[in-house]
Amino acid sequence: MSPSRRPGPDDAKPRAKRRSARAAGADTRAELLAAAVRLLAEHDVDGFSLRQVAEAAGYAPPTVYLHFADKDDLLFQAALEGFATFGQALTRAAAGESDPIVCIEAIGRAYVAFGLSHPVQYRLMFLRRGDMILRAGPDGPAVVDGFGVLLDAVEAAMATGQLERAPVPDVANWLWAWTHGVVALHLTMPHVDAGQALALLEQGLRVMRHGLYRTP
Repeated sequence: MSPSRRPGPDDAKPRAKRRSARAAGADTRAELLAAAVRLLAEHDVDGFSLRQVAEAAGYAPPTVYLHFADKDDLLFQAALEGFATFGQALTRAAAGESDPIVCIEAIGRAYVAFGLSHPVQYRLMFLRRGDMILRAGPDGPAVVDGFGVLLDAVEAAMATGQLERAPVPDVANWLWAWTHGVVALHLTMPHVDAGQALALLEQGLRVMRHGLYRTP
């Protein structure tokens, strides 16, 4: 009979949490990203470490470095995941409409809906680390150009005469600033809840269609 083994410190940990640093699969990467998003929600960009990310996902700290070069790379990959979801949402909204103005309105609604339903990712993408929108990610997920979707809709509206001729990027930037402002108010001002943000969006759509000022 072999002698009984003396309990070690790892015996107190759940078996599911004792994972090897060799865990290099896609599931591990996704779990680490999900843990980072949870920590972002609790502590913001500067309030957590890679060790905490590994522990929150149930892995040994070295595992993180099999998937991400450093914390900035982890945050960038989390932002890329957000941009992929964001671009897909805007593309779906635009694809369902044939009228260019209705298409622009649908894109605006999809933009605000993303910000309300993905507040952690939106803060990272557009408020806390806006520099990431300019960075390339050759190894990241396929990212649909959300701004390109809006540019196409604005150009189509001008081609049909529904919008006055103007530099397309300028008009698209104005529309972006408006929808971003709605989301940013909700995320940064405690008294602007989701219902008020959606009401601001719809008010803006009415102004876009009918104008703000009455002509004498």
